[in-house]
Amino acid sequence: MSSSVPFRAQPTGRELARESWRMLKEDRGLIVLPFLGVVFSLLFAAIFALPGLAIGAALDDDGKHPVGYIAAILLGLFGAALASTYFQAAVVAGAIQHAEGSAPTLGSALRGASKRLGTILGFAAISAIVGTVFRLLRDRAGAAGDIAAAIGGLAWGIATYLVLPVIVVEGGSPVAAIKKSSGLLKKTWGSGLRITVRFGLIQLLLMLPGIALLLIGVVLFDGSSPALGLLLAAIGVLIMVLVGVVFSAITAYAKALMYRFAHSQPTPGIETSIIRGAAVAKV
Repeated sequence: MSSSVPFRAQPTGRELARESWRMLKEDRGLIVLPFLGVVFSLLFAAIFALPGLAIGAALDDDGKHPVGYIAAILLGLFGAALASTYFQAAVVAGAIQHAEGSAPTLGSALRGASKRLGTILGFAAISAIVGTVFRLLRDRAGAAGDIAAAIGGLAWGIATYLVLPVIVVEGGSPVAAIKKSSGLLKKTWGSGLRITVRFGLIQLLLMLPGIALLLIGVVLFDGSSPALGLLLAAIGVLIMVLVGVVFSAITAYAKALMYRFAHSQPTPGIETSIIRGAAVAKV
């Protein structure tokens, strides 16, 4: 398999995203996985949050004793993280199978994630605790809490950027996987922030048409054409959701390639300069 991307002397994050997209199209059956992740994240969040809401109701929670509120957040985030992590891990498993020369299927990708279910459960629990802390900071610490939660969320995203390939390939404890992920980024690329921000910018650019339609729709809805405004807003939201879901799969493929590159493992059909350039060149 040869790379179809004409890359420049200094490849950038766009080339890596493009190559990851090319690989995903070859494994097009896996594109259903991030959609399932969204659906089950919402479903699990609602189901898991119910015990917390029941605790709050039993205590007649009025905000002075927010046990039920905190429990609902924690359990809801755990349910969402469990579903999201599992299906994202399945995409990563498929990407690694592709990089190893296999032809991944929906079943083989899911089996790859299921083998690490214990570690996924542990990582989901840690993610839920971290998310709950950030949520409480936003709710109860005002503007300072918002800033602290934003900085903390960015740091968490950087530290766990390669955690899914580590979980899928190596297993082990979730804490060890987080440490390994952070260490790989620091050792191989120097700044995880650079990688996270650049891929985020690419996704934002792809979402701009949807954002524009949403804004136009809101204006029209409040003006003389509410029906047209509602339609345009709905189309805009749909575009943003589709881009977000598909790009999450593209990012999963990119992470799998980065992981293999960090371990000096082959990435068939992709020039290593493309992967290296994603971290050292401008977007």
